[in-house]
Amino acid sequence: MDLAQLPHDDRPFALLRRRTPGHDHDVVELLIGPVGTRDLLAELPDECLAVVPFRQIRERGFDVRDDGTPLLVLTPEERYEIPLAEALDRLPPMTWGCRAAASTSATRSTRGSSGGSWTRRSAGARAPTS
Repeated sequence: MDLAQLPHDDRPFALLRRRTPGHDHDVVELLIGPVGTRDLLAELPDECLAVVPFRQIRERGFDVRDDGTPLLVLTPEERYEIPLAEALDRLPPMTWGCRAAASTSATRSTRGSSGGSWTRRSAGARAPTS
């Protein structure tokens, strides 16, 4: 996969650099696939990248105010491992971030939090707006 083409590809994707035991610290993973929502953690596929909202703790029996933030799931259809140095050299010079899909007064008061969807053409990560 040519990283320089990512800005021209409309498919959702994620770039991951894992700094945990068992993963090469000098490798970037590129996941490409559809993004959907689920109601429960038990509904997640085995192979996925999930953005888990705080409200999911209700599955453990805790009381929580549900702000409607969705459980987002990227299910990879394509997966690539790219050396970190190559990824840094080949990524196009642009600002990447998340754009909020929805917000509440609680999320507006927490700068930098996002109950949003994955996007890549935003002006950078920012707090949700109404």
